[in-house]
Amino acid sequence: MGDRGLSSVLAVMGVTGAGKSSFIKLVTGDDSVKVGHSQISETKSISSYSVFIRDKKFTLVDTPGFDDDDLTDSDVLKLLVDWLSSTYKSGQKLNGILYLHRITDARMRGSSLRNLKMFKELIGDSFHKNVTLGTTCWSLVSHSTAVARETELTTSTAFWKNLISNGARLQRIPSSASDARDLVYQIASHSPSALQTQRDIVDLGQAFNTLAVSKMVDYEFEELRKKQLAELARRREEEEAARSREECLRKEELDRIRERNRRIQEYQSKQACCVRKKPFGTCDKPGCSNKLQTWKIAALATI
Repeated sequence: MGDRGLSSVLAVMGVTGAGKSSFIKLVTGDDSVKVGHSQISETKSISSYSVFIRDKKFTLVDTPGFDDDDLTDSDVLKLLVDWLSSTYKSGQKLNGILYLHRITDARMRGSSLRNLKMFKELIGDSFHKNVTLGTTCWSLVSHSTAVARETELTTSTAFWKNLISNGARLQRIPSSASDARDLVYQIASHSPSALQTQRDIVDLGQAFNTLAVSKMVDYEFEELRKKQLAELARRREEEEAARSREECLRKEELDRIRERNRRIQEYQSKQACCVRKKPFGTCDKPGCSNKLQTWKIAALATI
């Protein structure tokens, strides 16, 4: 029988909604694991859950994603680095990391790409062999579509190709508890190893803000800020253009109303002078051929 005092540690990472907490709850059967049912994150801190599989102890670590709705990317990174540093100092290394991604996502973009970039910087190249890249939610999309997306993930250098080339393995996450436990037993049985960030912080004594992953978070934040400012400026320009168009239309309408009133007043003035003339509307002044009814129709028709 195995030693029930020792534990293999598996960290579960990925974007919000990828199924991290759901997978941990499925494996451990622990009802205290908070599982979200939307894109709003339920995981606000790092939590550990233990389970015995084939008489061997495993510790599954639930982590927040870099796209958390309440925590900034820098806050999430600080949580991860602090936890990784403290466990490394205590002599505990990770046996593996399970990185989850929804196969329902048509493209990996935005927060998913940022999360992946930071994940790569966090672990370093030497830990790739201890990484399992898991795809979830296969039952929510057609098999052919899911396979096509899986192929894109594994063949693009922007996504998982380099990780797999360096030793990471691909896995479709099962939906049954027994199969999920078998998967944990398999991927958490790697020899424990240190992440690059752990070596940088503990062994080399680097400050948090000098870490490569910390600089990347700052860069990504600045790029996102620039995009948001550019979008805000674009919207303001569109709103100003719309206001200008509305003002022009109002002015044109006001000019039309004023011109109409001027012509009506002119007609009423002519009418006052000619009302007693016979026949009605015909002026008998020498050289005047004004016929009020004809003039009114012609004048008002142009307004």
